[in-house]
Amino acid sequence: MAATDAQRIVLALSTWIDDEQPGLGPRAEALSAELLLHRRIVKLLEENGEVAEALIGVTGANPRKGVTHTWAQLQAELLDVAVTALAAWEHTNGNEGGSLEALEQHLAGLAERIPPQHLLIATLRTAVRLDPS
Repeated sequence: MAATDAQRIVLALSTWIDDEQPGLGPRAEALSAELLLHRRIVKLLEENGEVAEALIGVTGANPRKGVTHTWAQLQAELLDVAVTALAAWEHTNGNEGGSLEALEQHLAGLAERIPPQHLLIATLRTAVRLDPS
């Protein structure tokens, strides 16, 4: 999937959520901007809770339930958090489609703080992963 496809999907999710608030349908515009933002952040927190539930499930940390999740389910929940955060970012920026560009800029700033040897290791692992041979 191209980055432009990913951006289009994040933007579509964000506008869909803004336009069709649960239980309100197209009346979402009547909600205050502050309430919509609160709903977005609460949804992000809910997704974080699902990650915690999956972690407990994959490790069997609840002896009453045992192992209830797979690593793939935990990873999917982590991605749900990322997508929810990107869609919330879109909401705060007027749904103009810049979340992935902002993420790249943010990552570039974070990269400046990463020790060079870790960037090299990541570069090598990425190259091996992308090498079709």
